[in-house]
Amino acid sequence: MAYYKDGSVYDFPENWETAQTLANEGYKIQVLKDDGEYWTKERIQSLCDGELAAAIDCFGEGHIK
Repeated sequence: MAYYKDGSVYDFPENWETAQTLANEGYKIQVLKDDGEYWTKERIQSLCDGELAAAIDCFGEGHIK
């Protein structure tokens, strides 16, 4: 799920690509399921956490939605 910084739900991404994009746009992502054999929940979560951290590093804390 993708969350606003106030904790309310923004969206329910259905694949890792969308989750990564939303993380880059400043949403906190909580991965609920695997996306095929190769993309486990843990791997997707790590990807999204890193993507959000890189976006904040680049654009600052104000980038968080």
